[in-house]
Amino acid sequence: MARFLDSRRLQGLYDEEYVPIIAERAPTTKDTADIGSCWIDKPNDDVYFLTSTASNSATWINAGGGTGTFNALTVTTTATIGTTLTVSGLTAGTVRSSAAGLFSVLADGADGTVMIGTTAGVPAWATLTAGGGITITEAAGAITITNPGATGTTMTASDANAVA
Repeated sequence: MARFLDSRRLQGLYDEEYVPIIAERAPTTKDTADIGSCWIDKPNDDVYFLTSTASNSATWINAGGGTGTFNALTVTTTATIGTTLTVSGLTAGTVRSSAAGLFSVLADGADGTVMIGTTAGVPAWATLTAGGGITITEAAGAITITNPGATGTTMTASDANAVA
């Protein structure tokens, strides 16, 4: 078991030194020690601290290095993510970014709607507006634009009365 440093040791009342647990793996809930013990996972260059033990189950909190699980994360300036970012807990929909770079999730748009941007605003779902003589039909995964009154156009050219 690891021992933690306390004020009595600082006063010279103990000859024992604080020794972290150095291992070739990360700790599990079955690895117990004194509360406050430090566990060093050498192969993964990671550090854990034991925060509690209940019902023979130890809780080790990751303190840096390799990977970690956090209840909350606040980044005050810039976060650099490698090649993959996995986000869980978002509801189904379309992810969008605000002008400030904040992500939010929009519910999926209705059939035939498209995401349209706005100056200095965030994009929103919208439908296309048909002009004169144009019909727009919206369907799941499709938008059809037609001119139902036109079946073809005939034009007579001014030279030799050729029909185009």
